[in-house]
Amino acid sequence: MKTKKIIQSEGFTIVETMIVLAIAGLILLIVLLAVPALQRQSNNTNIKSDAEALSSAINDFESNNGGFVPTMANFSAIKNGSEEAIGSPTGTTNGDIQSVAKIQSSVTIAKDPNAGQVPATSTGKVTIYLDIGYSCSGQSNSNQIAIYYPTEVSSGAENYSANNCIDA
Repeated sequence: MKTKKIIQSEGFTIVETMIVLAIAGLILLIVLLAVPALQRQSNNTNIKSDAEALSSAINDFESNNGGFVPTMANFSAIKNGSEEAIGSPTGTTNGDIQSVAKIQSSVTIAKDPNAGQVPATSTGKVTIYLDIGYSCSGQSNSNQIAIYYPTEVSSGAENYSANNCIDA
């Protein structure tokens, strides 16, 4: 009597396929959660870099102009995404000599309306605030400028704090 030989087809079982799909799904989930955090960290680094460039340009301005602290009028020429001068274009205002700040991000530079205090948190356009005549501690100091820059938090809002301040 002849016996029938059972032929098994080679391939993956449904269980093996489901395990591979579950692992691929976990990897995709990790990547999707990590990307926004990396973008936030990159934006925060760029904004801090802009604040430091602004601080450096203010210090250059002060040393080039006999310790004269720039006023908000000296910052009127600053635009986003380019090298911009602090000081009057002709050098005639107060006889000042220009300094250059390289602003890379899309930020707005404005005078802090809460003089001597940490700016309020906002959800609008990214703004670097200048507190002219104050230090980061909120102390009045006519020869100093506090530069407050925001960090973006996970909710997408801007967060200003005393830790996000540079004395220039």
